[in-house]
Formats: sequence, C-alpha cells, structure tokens
Amino acid sequence: MSLAGAITLGVVLVVGVIGGALWRRRQGQVRVRTQAPVPEPAIARDLLARAGAEPVADVDLTLLQVSSTFCAPCRSTRTLLAHISADEPRVRHVDVDVADHLELVRAFNVLSTPTTVLLGPAGQELGRAVGVPRKDQVMAAISAATGGSPAAAQR
Repeated sequence: MSLAGAITLGVVLVVGVIGGALWRRRQGQVRVRTQAPVPEPAIARDLLARAGAEPVADVDLTLLQVSSTFCAPCRSTRTLLAHISADEPRVRHVDVDVADHLELVRAFNVLSTPTTVLLGPAGQELGRAVGVPRKDQVMAAISAATGGSPAAAQR
C-alpha cells in the first residue's frame, strides 16, 4: 500500500469513528422543543384524534410513540413508556404504527422509528426522542412538562 493510500484509509477510519460516535450519542436523547410545533395546530389536532392521541382533560403529557411492525428497538421503547405511564397518573402512552398514520408521521416530521413525541395538554409538541429513550431523560421531561416531580420519583 502506498503512503497516500494509507493516509486516505486513516482519514476515512477517523471520520467514520467520530461520525458513528456522534450518531450513537444522539440516539434516544430527549430534546425539548424551544420553538412552535411543526404542524398547524388544527391539522395536528385532527391527525392526533384519528390516531387516538387527541388531548384529554386529565392528562398533562402524552408520550406519542411512532413505531413500525418490524422495529426491534420499538418493542423496548414501548415497554419503557408503558411502565412510565402506568406509574404516572397524568401521563399516557399512545403507540401508533407508521404505516397506519402516514399523514401524522409527515406532519410531525418523523424520519425514523422509534420516535417518541412528547405532547402537552393542548396537543402541542414539547419535545421528542429519536431511538430508544433513557428512563431518566423521559422522567426529567415529564417533570419539566408537568411543572413538578413525577409521581414515581416521589415514592
């Protein structure tokens, strides 16, 4: 192998390792929204209603999980979010299949599964996690959204 080939190979390896580390670090991280929701509010409410995720009076936060049938990480995300919503009385978990709700997926700009969109009491997007979220991050997002500490953290 020539010197130029060895240098090229080294550069490609370094860029690949750094890119892979950055991608892996961002997976599952809950990002809190600081700007207006992507879809128009009326459109979002209609799409959420069709998906069974419309705002409900006694719920402060809806964990809207967008999944696909053959997605292995979706199963662990579903289990995690179901346990959290069972422990949190004002939080609910709604799982929708990407194939059944393409308009909702497009409106919320979901690019991969699993994606969890955190919806406030009026159906507005408060944050999202792409990939399998960590429990501590979801609990922190719940605490921020509800203005207090989650019920499970108080036990």
